[in-house]
Amino acid sequence: MLAGIASELEAERRPSGVYYKLCVADADAVPAHLALSLGRCARPPRLREPATPAIIDGLGDVAGMLRDEAGIAAARLLDAVRAAGPLLLATLLDSRPDPD
Repeated sequence: MLAGIASELEAERRPSGVYYKLCVADADAVPAHLALSLGRCARPPRLREPATPAIIDGLGDVAGMLRDEAGIAAARLLDAVRAAGPLLLATLLDSRPDPD
């Protein structure tokens, strides 16, 4: 008896192991399935292999990272030139000989 549903359990031996069949009347098939599911006796979902991203997707990610890094490097170079520019100009102006 399964959740008040008349049932019969049959064992079937196979090379991969013993399989058990729960036999119920056709009219009780859905309630029996629900009772098993609620009792956590349902068949586990099939395992799927994770989809591997295509090489193109990976190359697109690498290209995006390289673009971001190039932008960061350009911004740092521009900051360095802005910081060093006035110092270099002052050094050049100080090193010029007087026209006297």
